[in-house]
Amino acid sequence: MIRARSFRTIEQALALAVVAGAAWSVGHLLVRGWLPQPFYPDPADYWMDWFHTAWWSRHDGAYDRWRTLYPPVSFMLLRALSLPRCYLDGNDAAVRGCDWVGTIALHGWYVLDVLLIAATFTVQDRRTAVPRAVALTLGLPMLNALDRGNLILVCLACFVLAHGPLLRGVRSRSLALGLTINLKVYLIATAFAVLPHGRWRVFGGALLATGGVYLLSWACWGAGDPVALAGNLIGWSVHLREVTSLWDIWYSTAYGPVVAALNGSLVPLGPGWTRGLAAVIPPVVHGVQVLILVAAVVAARQPATVSPQRLLNLATLIALVTSDGGGYAQVLTIFLTFSERPRGIGVRVALIVGYLLSVPVDLGLVHIVTRAAGDGVHAGPIVADYWLTLGQLLRPAGVLVLASALSCATIHDVWRADRAASPGRRAKNRGVQAVTKPD
Repeated sequence: MIRARSFRTIEQALALAVVAGAAWSVGHLLVRGWLPQPFYPDPADYWMDWFHTAWWSRHDGAYDRWRTLYPPVSFMLLRALSLPRCYLDGNDAAVRGCDWVGTIALHGWYVLDVLLIAATFTVQDRRTAVPRAVALTLGLPMLNALDRGNLILVCLACFVLAHGPLLRGVRSRSLALGLTINLKVYLIATAFAVLPHGRWRVFGGALLATGGVYLLSWACWGAGDPVALAGNLIGWSVHLREVTSLWDIWYSTAYGPVVAALNGSLVPLGPGWTRGLAAVIPPVVHGVQVLILVAAVVAARQPATVSPQRLLNLATLIALVTSDGGGYAQVLTIFLTFSERPRGIGVRVALIVGYLLSVPVDLGLVHIVTRAAGDGVHAGPIVADYWLTLGQLLRPAGVLVLASALSCATIHDVWRADRAASPGRRAKNRGVQAVTKPD
C-alpha cells in the first residue's frame, strides 16, 4: 500500500506534468499563433461562447434562431459585461478586438475561479492544496473553457461556493446553487445530492433560488420560456447523435458522439477496430451507469459514511458519461474529486485519473487534414494540421474509470460501515475489549 506521503509525491509529479503541458501549449500559441489539439479547432474563433452569446444578448432570436440552451440570466449577465457600441452591426465574429470590457470580464472570472479553488483546497487540506489547485486551474478542462470563453467559468465560481466550505449560511449556499443551475441546466440533478444527508433546508432553498432566479430573469428579459428551452434541449440531443465529422468528437466527456462516429465510419482506424470499438463501448458505458446508480442507492443507506461531495460527484458523473456536455465540463467532477482525501485504492485511482484528464496535451494517431484555419493571435493567416488523436478515444474512458473508481470506493465504504455495525461484529469487538481491558 502506498503511504500518504508517497502519494502526495505522486500528486506533485502529476501536477508538474500538467504545468509542463500548459507551458508547451502556451508556447505553441505564442510561436505559431494558435493552440494545438485538443483545444478548439478553429483558431480564429477563440472566446466564441462568450462573444457569440454577448452578441445575441443584444439581438433578437437567441431562442428561435440561434436555438440556445442558455437560460435568460446568461444573456442578462453578458449584456451587462459588454460594450454596446461593439454589437451594432451584424457580425458577431468581429467584436473581440472591440469589446475590451468583455475581454477583461472573461479573464476576471477565470482569476476569480483560481482564487476560489485555491482557497477551497487550502481549507480542505493544506498538504495537497497546491498540486490540486495548480492541476485544476492550469489543466485542460479549465484552459479549454478559457479558450472557448465558455460560461462554465461563471458557473464554476457559483459551483465552488455552493458545494465548498467557503460559505456557511443556508441562504447563501442555496442562492449559489440556484445560480449554478441557471447557468448550466444539466446540473439540476446536483440539487438532489444533498437529500441523503437530510439537508432539506439547502434542498428547498436551492429549488426556490433556482426557480426565483429563472422566473425573475425571464420576466426581465422577456424571452426564454420553458417551452422554448425544452424544445432547444430536445433539438440539441438529436444533434449530438448526428455526428457528421471528427469535429464533433474533438473533446468529449461521453462516448456517445464517438460511437456515432465509429458507426458512421468517420474514424480512420480500419474496419476491424471500428466495428470492435462500436460493439464494446456501449455495454461498458451502460455497466458504468448501473454501477454509479448502485453506488448512489447504497450510499443512501449509510449517508453518514459518504461525504456530500462524493454524492454530488456521482450525480455529476452520471450526467457526464451519459451525454457529452463539452470537455470543459470535466472541471466540475475533477474539482469534486480533488476534494477527496486519498484514502483507499478507489479514491486514489480517481485522483490519478483526475490529474491525467487535466494534462493539456494530445498524441496524434492518424493525420486527417492540413488546412488554412483563419487568423491566429498574430493577426495573420495560419495553416494547421488536424489529427485523430489518442485523447479523443481515451478521455471519455478516463471519465468512466473515474466514475467506476469512486462508485466502487463508495460501495466498499458502506460495506465496511455495515459490517462494523452488524450485531456479530459489535459483540466480537466488545469481547476483544473485555479481554484486553486492564484490571
